[in-house]
Amino acid sequence: MYLKRQKNTQNGHISFKIFEKISGREKLIKHLGTAKNEDEIKDLERLAIQAIGDIKSERNLPLFPKDHSRLVDIEKISIKNISVVGLHDIFGHVYDEIGFGLLGNTLLRDLVIGRIGFPGSKLKTCDYLFYYCGILMNPDNIYRFMDSLTDSKKEQVSTISAGYVTGLEKEIISLVFFDVTTLHFEAFDEDDFRKMGFSKVGKFNQPQVVVALLVTSRGIPLAYESFEGNKFEGHTLVPVLNMFKKRLNLAKLVVVADSAMLSKKNLEELEKNNYEYILGGRIKNEKKDMQKQIWEKVNEKDSLCEFSRGEQRLIVGYSLSRAAHDAKNRERAIKRLQKRIDAGDNPAFSNAGARKFLQNQNTQKAEIDQDKIDRDKKWDGLKGYVTNSKSLTPTEVLSSYGNLWQIEKDFRMSKTDLLARPIFHFRQRRIKAHLCLVFVALVVGKVAEIKTGVSVRKMTELLKLVRAVTIYDKISKQEFVLTTEISADQRKIYEAVGVKLPGKHF
Repeated sequence: MYLKRQKNTQNGHISFKIFEKISGREKLIKHLGTAKNEDEIKDLERLAIQAIGDIKSERNLPLFPKDHSRLVDIEKISIKNISVVGLHDIFGHVYDEIGFGLLGNTLLRDLVIGRIGFPGSKLKTCDYLFYYCGILMNPDNIYRFMDSLTDSKKEQVSTISAGYVTGLEKEIISLVFFDVTTLHFEAFDEDDFRKMGFSKVGKFNQPQVVVALLVTSRGIPLAYESFEGNKFEGHTLVPVLNMFKKRLNLAKLVVVADSAMLSKKNLEELEKNNYEYILGGRIKNEKKDMQKQIWEKVNEKDSLCEFSRGEQRLIVGYSLSRAAHDAKNRERAIKRLQKRIDAGDNPAFSNAGARKFLQNQNTQKAEIDQDKIDRDKKWDGLKGYVTNSKSLTPTEVLSSYGNLWQIEKDFRMSKTDLLARPIFHFRQRRIKAHLCLVFVALVVGKVAEIKTGVSVRKMTELLKLVRAVTIYDKISKQEFVLTTEISADQRKIYEAVGVKLPGKHF
């Protein structure tokens, strides 16, 4: 196989052709083009070397010279596109592994990955898809898609998540953890869904919705439900449990929740529906004789004690680190109060946790009450738990509730990372669609965390740096895809999730 130049005697142009001899006769293999000047001659010479190498490679013939088979002229290439591939490689794989791919819409997959990697408005998501992934997306298409995320889709994503967890844990779901938050809106008009209510972030003058979440002991979200913004969070527990239990046809369910759920009505409803529960106790609100028993029995030597509370059990634990934490918080609150008093400000406007140390708090003569401080010190390090379980030991009760603390911490971080609030949608169906999107992103992010041992925030930082560069060769009209060099930390993530490292494509 060889290159042959043929010069046109009339115009001086030189044609470049590849021939090979078969049975003593020349056969034209490929006509590469005609050169009109020196630059074009050089380009076609290089193209000829590459073309001969390609043909030999296709025929499994020895390539010579190997080093020249992929030569490119740096002046004749351009960068066509630079895209982030790490996020789609990892979070896309986890999304599919969980089973969300069964929903049959690639746009949901892209939006979820965009929510994890580049949280923001839907317009910003369009920018992300275009500038970082090379996907041109009309915002109207996203909004139309969101309108298709109905309540039935919400049930599907919850069922898929629960099914994945069952396979992961290799046992039926029996223990769930409950958390509630509020999402406010950048508007001041209420409707049937967005209502003014108690805000956990102090946005009392803005409408909101209440969102309840069920998660596993490892922090994987199982189900969620949204309520009107003025719904008391204590009234959300049983409806969510009933919905989840019915959806998965569960015979038994133990729920762990904080003290906000501890009300007489909730306890009655939980008992009525045959739920076992572990709730945060309010030991400061117990009757005086019970308080006295707690102070006498629970101390540094005996850190975990059990008391009878009618049909329930009250478990009280003492922690030295919690005692130090309580003392530090009280000292900080008292210093803030004293500072306001010294400045002539009314300390009654301080937060409720600090106001409890005041006397005459509704007057300008408010001052710090030492007796109240001394009474508060008695509770340092003490924490109560109320349960109706007859089988769990006090240590198991304490351990289960301890998982709730960790899950609430993780969930707060996840909500911050995914910018679930504030949200700017105003129609009820769009709000619910937004929550569905955030829920799926939370599930994917948490599963990825469990697989890699790396937080979502750190993972996204590392994966944003895994990029593919598409290079276009103007001479051969071919594209070459090169990826950025993979670091040790990025490699660990790929290996932990079970995804092949990105390579070079020609």
